[in-house]
Amino acid sequence: MVIAELGRVERYIPGLLVKEKDFAKKEREYYTHQGVKKAVEYIDSQYGANSATDKNRDSRLFYHSKWHTEGFIARAEAIFDAVEKVDPNSLGATKEEREEARDVLRLAGAFHDTIQISIVDPNQKPDASGMTPKKRLRATGENERQSAEAATLYMKKVNAVAGHIVYYDSFISSVNKAILLTDPTGGWTGKTISVPGFVNADILSQITQLADLGGTGMDGRNVGVYEALSLFAEENMDFRGDVDKIIYSTRRQQVLPSENRQEWYKTRLINWLSAQQNFIEGRRELILGAGNESMGKEINALKVSTDAKKAVKALFVEKNFAGSIEELEKLKIKYAKMPAFKDWAGRLMDSLVLPPASY
Repeated sequence: MVIAELGRVERYIPGLLVKEKDFAKKEREYYTHQGVKKAVEYIDSQYGANSATDKNRDSRLFYHSKWHTEGFIARAEAIFDAVEKVDPNSLGATKEEREEARDVLRLAGAFHDTIQISIVDPNQKPDASGMTPKKRLRATGENERQSAEAATLYMKKVNAVAGHIVYYDSFISSVNKAILLTDPTGGWTGKTISVPGFVNADILSQITQLADLGGTGMDGRNVGVYEALSLFAEENMDFRGDVDKIIYSTRRQQVLPSENRQEWYKTRLINWLSAQQNFIEGRRELILGAGNESMGKEINALKVSTDAKKAVKALFVEKNFAGSIEELEKLKIKYAKMPAFKDWAGRLMDSLVLPPASY
């Protein structure tokens, strides 16, 4: 279980200047910060650059990474801030309740991707080329359920270490609901993802979901491009395997895939980038609106005032969506013109070494 991997929970010891009335807040914030740190470190150890070994390079996840988790938390807090300035009561009737709500978001964001169970998809069939792709099949739904369970176990462990209730059942339930709403099951529209439970969810869960899929709209074209390429490298396990044979071999030992296979990978990449353009356009419509709509379906569904909806919408910038689609089009043209597999595949993998700054 993840909780065992997270290690020891350090007990909160208040400083001399902490007043008794501030104790509960300071204690909760301390354990929340510790939980975020431990979850991020766990994700990096399990799915980051150092997780891959010669025997299991498939454990490396380029998108579901420390970078995505930290960006998620930053975006969630930015959305929270925008709502709090305009409609604070939607987040809590008092300042104390809103501070607690913020900690719900932080823990939900930190733990939402701690579990990433996946296998080689056994259902893949030969495509038009006659070759069969080797793609990743995720345990969608189960990953989110176990990630929520990991967060719950952490909070209950904190209560045990503290010797009293730090995280009440209502707080734990809110973290769970927020994590579970990031499950995309049933949310595919044929173009993008719109989680079925979003419209009826509570505001903290809604913020969590917007932050999870908000990289392109909030962070801009560099993040949009990185998300598209990192997901391609993560999903297409056969491509990664053939690239690794070049990256982790000496020049004499390098074995290139056949010319047909090289061209096949390029076609798959270009098709993937086209699909990502559609995905981004679909998310743009859900946020900013389509046609004459003043705001998209997901912004309109937020459990906040109209002014707060406008404030959240303002965080998602049209030029970020359009710029990402434009950059992906340029990439498609560039990769199409690069005949050597080592060149374009190597450049793709090099671009994933240093993720762009998030929100």
